[in-house]
Amino acid sequence: MKKFLNAACESFLYLLLGLFCCGCQTVKEDSSFEPLPAEFQGTHYLIGGQVKSLGRYEYHGLTTILNAIAEADDFTDFANSKKVVIWRAGGQRVTVNCTKAKNDSSMNLEIFPGDRISVPMRGGFRCDF
Repeated sequence: MKKFLNAACESFLYLLLGLFCCGCQTVKEDSSFEPLPAEFQGTHYLIGGQVKSLGRYEYHGLTTILNAIAEADDFTDFANSKKVVIWRAGGQRVTVNCTKAKNDSSMNLEIFPGDRISVPMRGGFRCDF
């Protein structure tokens, strides 16, 4: 496992998306996630990493990546908005440059129930603990 740590990290929060620590995130070496449990796939999507309010969000119809990030109270100051990853419920991984998506609607991808959104840390350092 690779772990990226925010130096001010004090507490851990376990989510279905993975282990997040004040924006620190654990990323599997094989770059894959298991699908969400069936009870969440039809009604929710998850956002983790460098957003101000990470967690599970209810799906209310058409939602884009920028809408989802806004619902999570936007990026933190440490977010790498150019490498946001969407893990589709079927296992597909899509990387989105949200900085460019603000000016190009074709890059503002739709979010679906069961998706997981991971916002990496910009310039974070690696630790092995």
